[in-house]
Amino acid sequence: MSEFVLDDLRLFILLLVLLLCCGLSSFGLVGYLE
Repeated sequence: MSEFVLDDLRLFILLLVLLLCCGLSSFGLVGYLE
């Protein structure tokens, strides 16, 4: 049971990091264009 929870947590963190990277890159592009 704990192994499944760990996998879910790892997947959640991975998605969070991907969203953060996308947000930072888009924010950087907007700042660069302006």
